Amino acid sequence: MSIIVPASLFVSLRVTGALHGPVTVSEKISTELVGWNMSRPTADFDINETVENAYASYIILINFEVRLSKYYENDPDSPAWGNDYVKLRAVGLVKVSAGFVCSLAVRFSRINSGSTLAISQTPSSRQFENLQYAKANLGGGSGSEAFLEAVAVGEPKHCFLSIQVAWILADSNDSVEELSLALETTYCDGNGYRMITVPTDLAVLTN
Repeated sequence: MSIIVPASLFVSLRVTGALHGPVTVSEKISTELVGWNMSRPTADFDINETVENAYASYIILINFEVRLSKYYENDPDSPAWGNDYVKLRAVGLVKVSAGFVCSLAVRFSRINSGSTLAISQTPSSRQFENLQYAKANLGGGSGSEAFLEAVAVGEPKHCFLSIQVAWILADSNDSVEELSLALETTYCDGNGYRMITVPTDLAVLTN
């Protein structure tokens, strides 16, 4: 099930593509939320789970995966510097049968403000196909939220991105930590530009 917001109900959003210039989004679509949680471990723990959400129509297929690899307890090194953190990877794949992909963005919202985020800056930790880096807030903390935006190169029918993220938890183990992630896709179907948001919620519960 998807939630559709017609153009008449919101102010058009301006998006800049690599070669397309500014575009006006005429419709927003948001899929249903997919959630995941685990009890907070007391030692390093291999999670090795994937949370998947998707959107499909006769024109576009979007797949968004959050791959949770490991929980680290009091990790002394970067990026946690003594805090607990969850290592994860956000992966987005978009294919269109008509028109072209304009841009992809991954946005993070910390429901519990005690946690922070760090998007890895090393070249080996991020992958782009038919995309180029546009802008980002690589660390979400102290009132700011993390995001990474990439714009299409040319007018591709297939785009892929993969970024590595550290979700650094509050030092206290007695609070629930929650994080929302969303893959935001802007594409042109030949008649206009549309934006589709595919969200996922993560939670680390008290043990």
